Amino acid sequence: MLTLVHSSDTVEDPADERPAPLSAAVVPGTLLDFLRGRTTGPTAQAELPAADDEDDLDADLMDRLQQMYRTALPERLSAIETSTGAGDARAVASAANTLAGTSGQLGHPEVASVCRAIAADARRGVLAHSRVQELHALIGA
Repeated sequence: MLTLVHSSDTVEDPADERPAPLSAAVVPGTLLDFLRGRTTGPTAQAELPAADDEDDLDADLMDRLQQMYRTALPERLSAIETSTGAGDARAVASAANTLAGTSGQLGHPEVASVCRAIAADARRGVLAHSRVQELHALIGA
């Protein structure tokens, strides 16, 4: 479980009133830096403006994450398509699994579902070109 912590707030466990381990706390800037490091391309690596209003921080964070997702989506889809065409089941499974996780976390369950199916097929050695086409149509790329 991750807890979003604003600035230097203390994270407390209400059940026993002991401070939670710091590893359970995620500061929004740290999360963005981590995700930017996992996303390729100069747009994703650019510095993002800091949020001025703490009340809007969660909405601003979600907007930033969605933008990073949209920016990385064509490259993620291309990795799945290229690996499928090359017959590299391991790369297909890895790329599809990565996109499935990100899509599921950011509210794109249909994309996540198709990606999980592509990854499951690839782990069995099946490169389902029809599922890749379904994903392509779903994304609209």
